[in-house]
Amino acid sequence: DSFFSPEEASTIRLESNDGGESEKRLTVPRFTPFVAAGYFVAHSGILKEVPFDPFLPWIFMGEEIIMASRFYTHGYTIFA
Repeated sequence: DSFFSPEEASTIRLESNDGGESEKRLTVPRFTPFVAAGYFVAHSGILKEVPFDPFLPWIFMGEEIIMASRFYTHGYTIFA
């Protein structure tokens, strides 16, 4: 019932590209538990369905965690 495989659950790492020799090509988007607010691509209607938290209007540090949890609790799954 987990979104992560056992390997993904134990390690989250960034891999560098060494010229394409060991580059892995994914055939499907990868699930991610986080939202990057500076690089967030979606239709604007999502903000009507899941608006920013009205009780935290000026939050900047931690907005990604709050956004990810609000999307998840509204039934969205985040992919990268």
